Amino acid sequence: MLKLKEIRLRAGLTQVQLAERLGVPQTTLSKWECGSSPNCDMIRRIAAELHCTTDELLGVEKEGA
Repeated sequence: MLKLKEIRLRAGLTQVQLAERLGVPQTTLSKWECGSSPNCDMIRRIAAELHCTTDELLGVEKEGA
């Protein structure tokens, strides 16, 4: 996922901490940060945990921004 690591670090969380909050292995979170994509439900859970939008997490740019 394009911005997962950036947003996780901004939130002050380690991979281990975020993985525990999401109930996934740290290795899974690492794979997501390296380009694999979680399912849609998990994307929403990650965004909620990191207090960001799914668009921000996925690196979607707003038009006119």
